[in-house]
Amino acid sequence: MKADGNVAPAPGLTSAVKPDLKRNIVVALVLAVAVMALQATGTPYVLYVANLALIYALLSVGLNILIGYCGQVSVGHAAFFGIGAYTSAILAVDFHFSFWTALPLSIAVSAIAGVVLGLPALRLRGHYLILVTLGFGE
Repeated sequence: MKADGNVAPAPGLTSAVKPDLKRNIVVALVLAVAVMALQATGTPYVLYVANLALIYALLSVGLNILIGYCGQVSVGHAAFFGIGAYTSAILAVDFHFSFWTALPLSIAVSAIAGVVLGLPALRLRGHYLILVTLGFGE
């Protein structure tokens, strides 16, 4: 305990909280080289697989935030992904919106659906929250 009454953080904790600038720069460079390599190949199949891998990586990051950091269990996590994907596809195909116009609109529709479900559901805990998210996902 410090002299002012506050508890000093553990020695290993302070280094984990600070961002590691060198590691971030290396990760950014590796990602930039990977994107350039994908563009250089030019084959549609490789680009398709890379797009799917990145989409599923985004889903897993969102699930990690929800379960890992917040401690909430949601089995309807992919429902919001589906709402955004279907909204973007319907706007682009049926209403002839450009991708860059349909993207923010699909994000907004998915966010509104999340708020509509989240306001009543986040008052629940444990199994009840799981059941609500499962029902919404179905």
